[in-house]
Amino acid sequence: MRTDGLNFSQKASARFAIAPARRASQGRLRVANAPARFAIAPARRASQGGQSLLELMVAIAISALLIGGAATTIALALRVDSVNKPVQGALFAAQGLVDNMAVLAEADWRGNIGALSPAPTAYYVSSSGGGLVITPGIETLTVGAVQYTRYFTVQDVTRDGSGAIAASGTLDPSTKKITVTAQWQEGASTPQFSFVKYITRSARNTSSAQADWSGGSGQSGTFAASDKYDTAGAGVDTTSQPGTIKLQLP
Repeated sequence: MRTDGLNFSQKASARFAIAPARRASQGRLRVANAPARFAIAPARRASQGGQSLLELMVAIAISALLIGGAATTIALALRVDSVNKPVQGALFAAQGLVDNMAVLAEADWRGNIGALSPAPTAYYVSSSGGGLVITPGIETLTVGAVQYTRYFTVQDVTRDGSGAIAASGTLDPSTKKITVTAQWQEGASTPQFSFVKYITRSARNTSSAQADWSGGSGQSGTFAASDKYDTAGAGVDTTSQPGTIKLQLP
């Protein structure tokens, strides 16, 4: 069969021959265009990767600054704590001595406090027979890992005309100035911590507790000796009954 100079088989062959060529051409265009599209993507990913690396480096730098500042603060805090620990221990040791002094003053003012020699004589409080006693000398004790020495001294107290404590004035036999000191060793130096406490006689402690008047006259001011008095006129009996004074009326 012929149509326009070509038979049917030739036309079919022509159509079929063109189609593959067109598809091949279209395929070549698609393949040719594909590398252009894919060539842009690696460059974009490289740009994003560089930006991420820069951000990471900035974050690391900021973290390093923050960590360095925190380390400095922690080191300073540890240094302050190591410096303060001996002082805190000294305060603890001194306060313990003051507390013991208050107990002894309350129990017996004259026997425990009134008869003590004034500074620079040093004393400390020790345990004896289940109780507390005041002992001349300096005590050694350990608080934490630090070894301390502690002691106290006693001074009289004077008051001015208004009754306030003053450097000079009238002697107050019912008040004593207690200075407590704690020392410790730091290398070649010996730091110390001291503070002052005024201890006052309680209402139930008397100024004098005489047990015997037979020693004769000679006591003046605050009565501290148990066997003396100031003066005795005629008619005063201090020997008949120890610890008493008998007035013999005419």
